[in-house]
Amino acid sequence: MEEEALDCLLKIAKVNKMPKLSKEELLEIIRPCHEQHHQEVDAKSSQEDSGKEDVPNGWQMFKHTIGLAVENFKNLMRTAEIRKRSLAFWTIFCAVAMVYYGIIFSANLTSDIYLYTFLS
Repeated sequence: MEEEALDCLLKIAKVNKMPKLSKEELLEIIRPCHEQHHQEVDAKSSQEDSGKEDVPNGWQMFKHTIGLAVENFKNLMRTAEIRKRSLAFWTIFCAVAMVYYGIIFSANLTSDIYLYTFLS
């Protein structure tokens, strides 16, 4: 397994024109990752064997989703340029949606499928 990883890393270094590391240096990098992966797999298998999986309930999932949404919103408002672009996009989107619904609700579209297709 480690030999395959070494071969892949050497090929990647060659393609990216990076300086080659010795096999010993690469093994020092690979071994902790390999050991950590095995520990995670062992922990997961022991958790499955015990039958006690940590399944979040609906409220925890809701809080997590809201937290992610708030974090994404903060990222959109972080810099002035992104803030301006986001607000412009939201304004244009709302204007286009209002025009679309205004046309759809004001028109007497009973059976003209071509006009429905054009408007959508």
